[in-house]
Amino acid sequence: MTQFSRLTEILRCPITHQPLVFVATNDIPEQLLPPGLKKSDISAGYLNSSKTYFYPIIEGIVCLLPAEQSKLHDNVKMVQAFYENYGWKRDEGGRFHDSSLFIEKRKGIEEYNKVCTNRIKPFLKPQGKYLLDVASGPVFQAENQALSNHFETRICMDISLRALAEARQNLGDEKAVFIQADISNLPLQDAVCDNVMSIHTLYHVPKDLQEKAITELHRVCQANENVIILYNWAWHSWLMNVLLLPVRVIKAIKRIFRYITVKPSERWLSGGLYFYPHSPSWFKNIANKHQLKISFHVLTAIHQDFVKYYIHDKWGGARVLRFIQHAEEKYPRYLGRHGAFAILVIS
Repeated sequence: MTQFSRLTEILRCPITHQPLVFVATNDIPEQLLPPGLKKSDISAGYLNSSKTYFYPIIEGIVCLLPAEQSKLHDNVKMVQAFYENYGWKRDEGGRFHDSSLFIEKRKGIEEYNKVCTNRIKPFLKPQGKYLLDVASGPVFQAENQALSNHFETRICMDISLRALAEARQNLGDEKAVFIQADISNLPLQDAVCDNVMSIHTLYHVPKDLQEKAITELHRVCQANENVIILYNWAWHSWLMNVLLLPVRVIKAIKRIFRYITVKPSERWLSGGLYFYPHSPSWFKNIANKHQLKISFHVLTAIHQDFVKYYIHDKWGGARVLRFIQHAEEKYPRYLGRHGAFAILVIS
């Protein structure tokens, strides 16, 4: 429990913003237990300083979501339901459903994806105490795990308990902690993290909460250090709009039909996952509004649909990928604004 008691130096109550105090099971007030939980279910937890809110530690995961689900946006609850009940479950082949939906598995593509993930490294400090990984997911890829090798502790934060349980299996407790929380209301004190990153997450945050999420990521990061966001430009990428026009039209029709015919709370059951991408100019405006520096760098210029329909071995797929990789390395900033996926660096 020493690891959890030390976290009090960086944690705060997500409701009152007061510091948190570590408490053992015997000191947990019965009246503050979350609904459906008994003391026997909890190893320890945290009280805010006014002793009005309690947050349990369950199976090594610090649960810092407000107990009242009504405090979460409906679209946030939809994303949470998608990943708890489908995205981070495994299919018959042992892959996560999320990976099957969004990541091509062919060997040449896997190598290219590793190169893209490693593009994050130059924006991280060479060493530090805390690397915050917001909406970490299971952290199952070796190149993703390696991003925190030079930090004392990786803080894996996610709204999905299933994701955090998987991440704990993959990373262990020695160099990582696992916290259930909401990206738009981070339960951390100001400027406590050496770097902050959020990988393929922000565009799943409700569009009216994305600005709040950005300011939260910046708030908890040390001054003059980088916040790294991987973002999908979707229809804001003219390059992908041109190359994937027929695919985009068909997908747009399907999304509109699903939006009209399925209740918001059940859209994940029909294959839906909340998604709203802002434009590069929107990010520039937000940065200017909050006096932040922002730069755009390419993660990958191509969308997974481009890979699915155009990258094939019999059509010279390996050569096409090498050409794309060369272009990305030569024009990282241009393709960071006009390609498919960007690395946004905010400080």
